[in-house]
Formats: sequence, C-alpha cells, structure tokens
Amino acid sequence: MMGSLNDEQKRQIFVLKTAFLIAKSKRPYVEGEVMIKPSLQNFVELFEGESFHRKVKTAADSVTLSDTTVWRRTVDCANDISQQVISDFKESPQKSIALDESTDNTSQPQLALYGRYISPREDLKEELLEVLTLETTTKGQDIFDIVSRFFALSGIEWGSIRESNMDGAPAMIGNMNGFKGRVKGVNPDMKFNHCIIHRQALASKDLSVEFENVMVIIINVINFVKARDLNARLFKKICEENDAEYETLLFHNTVKWLSRGRALKRVFLLREELYQFLTEKGHINATKFNDPHFLAKLAFLTDVFTHINFLNTNLQGRGKFVFELHNSIRGFINKLGVLREEAIQDNFIHFECFLELICFLNDDDIDFTPEVRILCDYLQKLATNFQERFPGLEMEDFTIIQAPFTGKLRGEFAMELSQLQANPVAKLEFDSDLSKFWLSLSEEQYPELKSMAQKVLVRFGTTYVCESVFSAMTFIKNKYRSRLTNENLSINMKLATTSYIPRYEKIVRGKK
Repeated sequence: MMGSLNDEQKRQIFVLKTAFLIAKSKRPYVEGEVMIKPSLQNFVELFEGESFHRKVKTAADSVTLSDTTVWRRTVDCANDISQQVISDFKESPQKSIALDESTDNTSQPQLALYGRYISPREDLKEELLEVLTLETTTKGQDIFDIVSRFFALSGIEWGSIRESNMDGAPAMIGNMNGFKGRVKGVNPDMKFNHCIIHRQALASKDLSVEFENVMVIIINVINFVKARDLNARLFKKICEENDAEYETLLFHNTVKWLSRGRALKRVFLLREELYQFLTEKGHINATKFNDPHFLAKLAFLTDVFTHINFLNTNLQGRGKFVFELHNSIRGFINKLGVLREEAIQDNFIHFECFLELICFLNDDDIDFTPEVRILCDYLQKLATNFQERFPGLEMEDFTIIQAPFTGKLRGEFAMELSQLQANPVAKLEFDSDLSKFWLSLSEEQYPELKSMAQKVLVRFGTTYVCESVFSAMTFIKNKYRSRLTNENLSINMKLATTSYIPRYEKIVRGKK
C-alpha cells in the first residue's frame, strides 16, 4: 500500500508517526523541532557524497516538525484512535467501565473514563475512552451529566454497559444523589463494584490501639528527621558512618497504597541509627528505639504490612480478571488465619523482622508474650475487617471460568461443558491462554458458555487503570506544561496509554 502513496503523502505519514511517538513518550510538541528534526539532519549529513544523499536530504529538509505541526498531527492521531476505540467499544457484546476523578497540577478536576471490552478481533481491551473535565463541582450529578453527554455524542447507550467500577467516594457510590444512584435511573440492571484495591486499603487502615501508638511515634520520628534539611544530613552521616543499608527514611503517605509498609520497614532497618541520632538530639522518643518491647511491636507491625503490601501488589496491574482479584483476597484472609495460629504457637517463620530482632537482641530472658498477644488480636481484627469489606466473595463462583475441564457436569452449562471436556485440543488451548481460549470459543457450539465467559472477562474489579493514567497525567501536564488545555490533555493521555495504532494511510488519504 505504501508504494501507492506519493512523496508528499509519505512525508505526512512520517510526521504523523513522529507526532504519535512524541505523544506516546509523553513529551512536549516542541521535541519534533528541537530534537527529532536536528537528529534527522545529522543522520543525513553522515552520508554526504553518497549517490542517494541529495534525494534523502531534500526529503528530510522538506519535513516540517514545528510544535504547531506536531500538535495538529497529534490531534489527527488521537481522533483516529478515538474512532477505533469507540467503534470497537460499541460493537462489543459485553462491556464495562471504570471511572475515577483526580486533579491536575492546576487543581482542575479531571475524570478518567475507561472501557473494558471485546474487540472485533476477539481480544480483551482496556482503553481510555475519554478524559472529562469537571468545570466546577464534583458531585454525583456532575459526574453523571458529563459522562452522559459523552455517551450521547459517541452513540453509546447506558443500557449496553454491564458494570461500572469506581472508588468509594460518596459522589460515586451514593444510592440517591451519587453517580450510582443516577445511573440506576437509566439502567436499573447495571452492576456496580467498589474498587477492590480501595476496599483492601480501607480494610488495612484501622490499627489496634497498641499498633496505632507505634505508628504515631514512627510518623513523629520520620517527620523530625526529614522536616529539616540539617537533621536529614546529620542522620545520613550517621548511616554512612555505620555502613547502614540505607541512608534516608521514607515519608508515610496515607494516599499511596504501599507507603506505610515501606516507611515502617525502613525505620526498622535503621533502628540503631535512629537511636543514636535521636539520643544525640535529646528527642523524647529516643529510648523507644532501645526498648525491646517497642521494637517487637514495630517488627510485628512491619511484618504484617509486608504481607499486606504483597497482597496490594498482586491486586495492581492492567488486565487483571475479577476472579484473580477475588482469589487474592480469599488467599490473604486465609493467610491471616495461618499467621495467627503460627504466632500462638510461637512459630515466627513468616515474621521476618521479628526473627531478625530476636537474633539481634540475643537475649532469651525477654518475654514477648504481651506483644504476641497484641499481634494475634490485631490479626483477628484485620481478618474481620477484610470479611466485612468483602462480604460477597463466596457468593460468586468462577469455577467454570477457571477450571472448565475439571468441574462437575451439572447446572445450566452441563450440556455444553460435556462437549467441551471431550475436546482434547480445547484443553491445550485453555492451558495456553485462558482469555484467548474463552474469547475464541465457537459461539455456534458453546453459545451459553461463551456469553457467560464474556460477562466475567470484561469486568474491571479495580480502578487501577484510572490511577495509572493519572500518573501519566502528572508527567504530561507538569509545571512546564501547566498551560496545556483540557482538550490537549485528553488527547495526549489517550495517545500515551493506548494499545491501538493510528491508521496513518487512512488519515493521509482523508486529507485534501
């Protein structure tokens, strides 16, 4: 097809590809003029004297990569990709959405709207449908109105969407005035899911009184060391002199999922250096870091949050299936029971920091029974919190999706399952790729099974994709690009996150 294009069209395609590359890399439009064009000219100069040099140099010199040109071609790429995404989303037999709100660096609220669907090529897609700007308030009605306008402009029917995934903000989950309540008015059958990662964070948030006291002291110490540059430098010097594994502490951020566990682990590892530094400073909490009972509580709390962080990491990521997320939560609740039973029996094999502390203290006369009791009570409380936050885990059965060749032949899918289980080739395909297996399953032979699988596979489970696109937003609209308009922000965020490729020839041939 490229051979049928004239030279001007080929140059246009080069500019389009360059613009897409710049946007994909989250770089400013001016990169084309200040980096790529000079690099292209430098490359051409290396072949001076060659027979093809003049032709290549003429072609390179004729390419315009000014910031205005790159911006225009970025708009072209984004429009084409949006057409592809919206078309595939609408055609998908099953689809769901995930949405979350955050503010950019100018304090402007931005709503990320993601779609998860099955493309005509029978692969599962997670794509940013749109970034919608909330001009004033961020109430449930505002969110519903702006999404509804986008759907109307795109030809998307509310009734075609199976599930909505969101965080637990009142504006989202309110049954009356929240987004959920408004959507129920136009699509009573839609299911709503409170982000599993958010629920996990809420379930992990509440500490026992004893561990809360430890956390207050840790935060106080971290702030004391890091709030003043002089203190930070003095502490770093002590760490260097002691040849410590690390030289700085980490701030605890209640918003970031993993920060509490990482902050605790760093404090525990630098406990000797902290004792020395705080003693020299005459800090009120200095003696805590020479108290084996306080250090035991710190070690236990650090160990528990190490397990929580491991769970949180498993829940994150694109393309996760809802049954995988449920399995992780169920597994963690079971793990809490195991940890508690082990602690009751004085078996601390899964409490790494506490074992390290025991070896460090090397004193068999210290009685840690009170701290072990505090730990066991907290583990029980934590398990209860998770069970309350995830009350419906056992109500959803995904056995057929996860193990169609081992399940019993009963229920509404028995006839189709009996046929499927007799197919040895299908078993090999399933073992290779679960998603591809179900999406490519013959609809003629297995209509009920395929429909059921599609409904499960398109479910989000978390708003991780929205969180990840907001991370891209902070890079795209940074302090040097704070004047980026809302429209251009949306364009750049779509191109930075998409798995689609612009149809370059179609774009070029569509231009007069």
